[in-house]
Amino acid sequence: MDELDRAQALEAMERAACISAAVAAKPKGNGICIDCQEAVEAERSSSLRCLSCQQDDDKRQLQRTGKRTGGLRA
Repeated sequence: MDELDRAQALEAMERAACISAAVAAKPKGNGICIDCQEAVEAERSSSLRCLSCQQDDDKRQLQRTGKRTGGLRA
């Protein structure tokens, strides 16, 4: 195996590790809101909260942090 093959293999392993880390970081909801224990809307099936509870949480975070979001929100 020459250096080019090893570099390509290393690049492929790093890419796979980055992709798996990004996938693992996404919230995976089970269809039940973590706050009110009601069903989450079908459009938000991967969310942890229903729309109403998410809006309430956003307002709480806004009040707590003083309009600082702390980064990008997905």
